[in-house]
Amino acid sequence: MYTAVVYFKKRSATVVAYFPTLNGKPLVLRAEKEFAEGLMTNGTVRKRWMGDRAASVKLGAEAVVALLRRAGCGSVDIYAVDKYLRRAYKKVKDALRRAAEEKAGELAERYVRAWLKSVNFELPSDDEDAAAVNRVLPKAVVWAYGKYSIQLPPWC
Repeated sequence: MYTAVVYFKKRSATVVAYFPTLNGKPLVLRAEKEFAEGLMTNGTVRKRWMGDRAASVKLGAEAVVALLRRAGCGSVDIYAVDKYLRRAYKKVKDALRRAAEEKAGELAERYVRAWLKSVNFELPSDDEDAAAVNRVLPKAVVWAYGKYSIQLPPWC
């Protein structure tokens, strides 16, 4: 589980998410107040302070996917987050399908299957799911050195 601190203003909120990042700094995101309240409903509020204008939230798996889709995966350690999301796949299945549908459309199911079959984001050369996704999204699943490699996981 990951933790986020949410600071509310009148119409907006600042979310500071403590994900494993490449630079060691937390992920900071400015968002609408409704988005931050949605994160709090998908997580568990640990503590509130400043007259309920700030809260520490233990993020659920679905909130992690929503936050990563919103903020992007540029500075996040995708191997650590990927390991967490694979363990929590049953909780996150619907959110992953929605994210994959936005990218791949009708190939969303194959995109998620290819991601689940991958080991360290690599797939064998004869994988049919990876080949189908590669034809539609060549930047998401790349063919290189005789094997397929997932560059953009469906949750990213």
